[in-house]
Order: sequence, then structure tokens, then C-alpha cells
Amino acid sequence: MQKERLFSIFKSNNQITKISVKFFLGTIVSLSLLFSFVTVQAEELKGMIIKSEGEFEGTISSNSENVDTSYGIKGASDENLNIPEVAIAQVNLKNVKIISQQDNSFQISFQITNKSAWIQPNIRYSVLLVAEENIDNFSINGVARQIYDEELNLNGGESLKRKVTYLVPTYLVGKYLLVVEARLPGGMFLKAQKADNPVILKGNQQFLEIVSSSCYLSTAGDQVNKRYGIQEGVVIDPQKEKLIGICQVINHTNEQVKFTPNFKIYSDSIFGSETQNTGLRLGEFQINPHETKKLIIPLPVDLNPRVYDTEVFLKNQENIFSNSVVMRYIIKNASATIQNVAFDKPSYAVGETAKVGFSWSGDTNQSFDFKTENIGAKKLIANILIKNQIDGQICGQIDEILNPKMSNAYITIPITANCKKPLIISTIKDESGNILDWRESQPSQRIENFFLKSNKIIAISVLSILLVFFLMITFFLNGKSGDKKEKHKKRK
Repeated sequence: MQKERLFSIFKSNNQITKISVKFFLGTIVSLSLLFSFVTVQAEELKGMIIKSEGEFEGTISSNSENVDTSYGIKGASDENLNIPEVAIAQVNLKNVKIISQQDNSFQISFQITNKSAWIQPNIRYSVLLVAEENIDNFSINGVARQIYDEELNLNGGESLKRKVTYLVPTYLVGKYLLVVEARLPGGMFLKAQKADNPVILKGNQQFLEIVSSSCYLSTAGDQVNKRYGIQEGVVIDPQKEKLIGICQVINHTNEQVKFTPNFKIYSDSIFGSETQNTGLRLGEFQINPHETKKLIIPLPVDLNPRVYDTEVFLKNQENIFSNSVVMRYIIKNASATIQNVAFDKPSYAVGETAKVGFSWSGDTNQSFDFKTENIGAKKLIANILIKNQIDGQICGQIDEILNPKMSNAYITIPITANCKKPLIISTIKDESGNILDWRESQPSQRIENFFLKSNKIIAISVLSILLVFFLMITFFLNGKSGDKKEKHKKRK
């Protein structure tokens, strides 16, 4: 009898163990399948981010799509710029808000979105003030522009929120509209959007004002005294011509002020890279209290052939004592500017074909917002090189002869090696192989990092569930075993 009871207890415990083990193994299999499913869904979601432009219509809201809501500030054209299958630079700005103001310091937030399915790299942004009556020509008449160092790379459909500090000169007085503007380094305009509320400034008004609307360019010794707009992009031959800038300057102080003109020179546009000053130094000027004076200054032209934006401002001793104006001109010879390099995927596998939307300006009248003329190059060649940033291996490369009647091209590149983290190096050369311009571009890594973190979280969650389940089973088995032993002792 005793043996039968022991055998019954052993058999019962054995059955419980078998059931528990089966259940435990089944749970492992189920969780493994769940992990695989979630991983696949994550990859599919990642793939959905790179999808056709039309699928984003109606899903990305904007408060700046119409002229009446942006007060005349329109974004770059959203139309296809003669490039098959690709729409270049469909960037949107919205939700521009002034979070706080303390004297001349502002906290500003905004949202920037890539509406295209293509990856849009190299986005720069700035904040500036503009009087309401000048909103239609804000880029020229704006004041206190601050360009931020950050360069954004946005994958297709990606949206980012930004919060920045904006410092306004202490001399400004009056009511202004605050505008956030996005451009590419070559100067290509993307989008601009104003904040809903105006800015009220109560500065000391002690400064020298360069009246931007009075400024123009001319060439020294020009017999016809021809004038060029400061954003017109006049072409200069530095071997034969000298360029001068002419502006009215108003002294808003009650004292005589001594000042010297200073320059900052930027390649392609003020959103491009700063170029070292050629060494042009000007003497000291002076202006009487409340006097308006014509300022005539030579501009630096001893530069390599390309487009330049030169920022002109006045210093009193070592302090900046004026607003600034930007003067654009082109140094004559073979020249071209890469405006945009958009591409289709954040990574490539061997055997795939990379698609690149390439736009440029320079040799013909196909410019975006400045006048050019034929300045030398007979043939332009774009070289696109894709390199893996992880190991430095070249994944693909191609030379493409650019159509001189176009300002954009659709380029395909066979991928010869896996490229998980691509860096795209684009150059424009003339027919002699001289590099006229170059640009580095890369996709956003934020999405890759998001899915990497998501997979880690999923793995940790699964392991935690398994551990909890294992402890519960162990506790359950120990409890059952204890109950059986207790019943067995009572029967004795």
C-alpha cells in the first residue's frame, strides 16, 4: 500500500513536470515567434519610411502651405524639376513658436519635415527679424540673421523638432516678425515660416545703420556708372575689374563715431562655408552724430572662381557697431555650384542600384535665385562616389556628363559592395578635370538608431518574461511538491 502511494505521488509529480516543461517550451517557441514577428514589422516600418511622395499627402500637416498663412513667404517649388521619379528638396517648416523672451534673448522652437520620399541632406537653418512691410522681400531686408552650425540630414518623411536660442542686437527698437528659414549650403531656398506673434524690441538704438535698400554694386572705372543689385550676382574679372559697394550709413547716436568696414566671405552663399579673407583691409572712417553718409568701399575679389556672398558690417574699435548687409558676386572663369544631392535609400546592398537626384547652377542661366552668365566651362562632369563609412570601402562610383541646358540630373549608380552607412561625395569638374565644387552628403542615422534600440528593448523584454515565467514554474512545482509531501505525512 505504501509503495502504491509513493508511486502515485511520483507519477502525479512526473505528469505535472512534463506538462510544465511542455508549457515552458511552448512559451519559449511562442515568444521566439513573437520576437521574429516584431523584428520583421520593425523592418517593414523602416522600409515604409522610404516610400512614394504621394503616400505622404494628407498625412503631413502644415500651417504654411498657402500664401495667406505664410505672409508671402513661399517654399521652394514642390514640383518635379525635370527629374524622372524624383522631386528635389520638398522641405517644410511649421509650428514656429517663441517659447520665451528675456530682454534680447529668445527661446524658439519649430518643426522641420522632409516631405519627399527621398533622403534630403545638408539642410541649414537660420532665424532673422523683418519688418512687416518688408515680408515679401524678407531675405534681403531682414535684420539680425543668425545661422546655426547644425546641418540636418532627413530621411524620407522624417520630421524633427528643434529648440534654439536666438540673440538679438541690443540696439534694435520696434515691432518685427520673426522668421525661420531653411536653405542648402549652395543657397538653394527650401522654406521659410514666421512665428504667429510679432516681436516687440526696446533697445537703446545706439548704432550705425547700413541702409540695405540703398546699397548697390558697381565696378571701379565703369564709364556708364552701371549699378548692380547686391543680390544680382554680378560677374567680375579680377584681372581687369575692381568691385565696389556703395551704401548709405546713418549714425543713430549723439556722438561722432569712428569705424572700419569688415567682411566675412562665404562660398556659394551665407549658408555655405566661410572663406578666409584675402587680406583686404580698409582704413578708418568717421561719421558725425545723426549724420547720413554715403559709404564707398572696395570688396575682396582676389578669390578662386565661384559664387561668393560677402557680409559687410562696421566695427567701432573691436566691437560690431552696425547691422550687416550681404553682397553677392561671381569671380569669372569656369565655375559651378552643387545645389542639392538627394538620394533614395539610407543604406545599400551589393547588386542594388543607387538613385541620386543631382542639381547644380553656374555655367548657364539655370540658377536658382541669382543671375549668372556663361563664365567659361564648356563641359561639366559630375562624379558621384559612394563610400561605406564603417570600413571606408567604395560601394559605387560614376562619372556623368551634365546636360548644359539643364540644372538637374537623375543619376543611377551600380552598388558593388555592401554599404550600411553610406557617405556620398559629389564633385563637379570641368573638361580638364579641375574640381569646381564638391559636397559630402549622408542619410540620417536617427532611424537606424531607433530600430537598433527597439530591437534591444524587445530582446531584453523577452528575456525578462522568460525569467519571470521560469521562476513562477519553479515556485509552482515546489509548491505542489510540498503539498504532496504534507498530505503524505498526514496519511501516515
